[in-house]
Amino acid sequence: MKKVFFTILGILVFCGLFAQEIPQKISYQGKLLENGNPVNGTKSITFTISTWSETKSVTVNNGLYSVTLGETTPIPTSIFDNTSSVTLQISVEGVTLSPQTDILSVAYAYKAYKAEKSVDAEKIAGNPVSGTPSTNQVLKWNGTQWVPNTDLTGGPPTGTASGDLSGNYPNPKVIGLQNKPVSSLAPSTNKVLKWDGSQWKPQIDETLNGTQAGGDLSGNYPNPKVIGLQNRPVSSSTPSTNQVLTWSGNQWKPSNPTGSSLWSQSGSNIFYNSGNVGIGTSNPYGIFEVFSTSNVEEYVTSGSATGSARTWYSSGSVGFGNSWNVGIRGDLNKGYAIESYSGGWAPRLFITQAGNVGINTSNPQELLNVAGGTIEVYPATDGQRGIRIRSADQSENFILDMKNDGTMQIGANSGTMQLSSTFGVDSRNLSGTWRPMSASSFNVRSSRSLKSNIKYIDQFGTAYWLEQILLMKPANYIYNWEAESTQSRLGFIVEELPEELKGQDGKSVNLYALTSAGIVGIKGLYLMLEKQQELIKSLQEEIEALKNKEDNHETN
Repeated sequence: MKKVFFTILGILVFCGLFAQEIPQKISYQGKLLENGNPVNGTKSITFTISTWSETKSVTVNNGLYSVTLGETTPIPTSIFDNTSSVTLQISVEGVTLSPQTDILSVAYAYKAYKAEKSVDAEKIAGNPVSGTPSTNQVLKWNGTQWVPNTDLTGGPPTGTASGDLSGNYPNPKVIGLQNKPVSSLAPSTNKVLKWDGSQWKPQIDETLNGTQAGGDLSGNYPNPKVIGLQNRPVSSSTPSTNQVLTWSGNQWKPSNPTGSSLWSQSGSNIFYNSGNVGIGTSNPYGIFEVFSTSNVEEYVTSGSATGSARTWYSSGSVGFGNSWNVGIRGDLNKGYAIESYSGGWAPRLFITQAGNVGINTSNPQELLNVAGGTIEVYPATDGQRGIRIRSADQSENFILDMKNDGTMQIGANSGTMQLSSTFGVDSRNLSGTWRPMSASSFNVRSSRSLKSNIKYIDQFGTAYWLEQILLMKPANYIYNWEAESTQSRLGFIVEELPEELKGQDGKSVNLYALTSAGIVGIKGLYLMLEKQQELIKSLQEEIEALKNKEDNHETN
């Protein structure tokens, strides 16, 4: 069934729109029925007055709803100009309701109508208004009518200033006080204006200079001396270090502090023999604790330009030479050391200002230097970085040298064995020449338990590797670093080999793969020979059959 919407009641609260100061809105209440029954829910309702229109999502409760028209699109006042009748058209969910609602004026709208007619008649309270106004002008009564004129009742003055002022309004400048001129000299901080006999001039305030001080002060300003506190005299005696002012009965006098103290004094030293000492905490965990919720910094400073500062700890009684002593020392322009004491301080760990670390040495030359058999981490002074283990005599002979180019040398006299990603495994002979290293055997792990994706080579694979082996070109050669007189070597040029036989670096031969390829090739050769043997046997049988046939023919 088609729904029919209609409004049975509408109440307009109309705010006069003739005055531009008020909101251009109209409050409207209505009742909405659907087939005679009150509507509930949210409906899309469009309100139209002449050329103005506005659509709202309206909540309807038991048929009743209330809206403010003009909230989204202000209602123009022009739709009420020269119109004796204005109506409101309502559409609900696209269905236009009828009849339209007349917009009626409230009682005080007649007053607005009268004011409008009065203005239209170019009169104010019956008095004529004449003339076209300019910006900021006001209406003034000239005796017969209201006319536009300049407002002289307020605002800043204009024109030339005079008296103690100079320049023009509205920004004149003060040039005098009580008709006495003020100097144009720029003042400095704390100066005051003083009359020099002809003008007010910025000068230093010396009103107290030379004046006798009084009260707890003696002497003259500006440098008096304090001789009392709260009208009680202070002794002129010179105080000593750490003394305090004590009331002697007739004056404040320097004296040594008295009373109970946790600290005791012995000469120029103070000491504390019981309990723990805490800084930043009332419950120190040990004999001495420094606590802070932020960073904790402890400074031990030597006042000597060439001296050192040391913090040391002992496991025995007070003094050196006990069961265990260790100290942390900082030397100016040298570094920091952890030392032990046994008749004298000896560095155990030393860190230089350059960042080198020494163990059992205070002069590490490398990033890590272990004295008495060393482990060194050396920087790129020679273009290389690495780790070097030296012999105990600190000579240049090293036991192990590993560099960042992949080279590792083992043994004294710059190495007797070399492992290199470029040259492989070499050994040094007595003459100092590096040669390839030989061995009685090379073992390669090949257990099934270590492998996966195992695929056995079939007869096509054996034929492929037999063909690849036949294509290989063995060559005699010497290495670039070897002398021309060196005995020629036998081998292959790796760039000419199948990819499967090359090492990971692309410059070496995978000997295990090469050996395996040779075995596969031999197997392929064996299979080929088997086929040839079968072919030969078949040919021999055919020949034998032909011979027997020929012999039988001759016999017949």
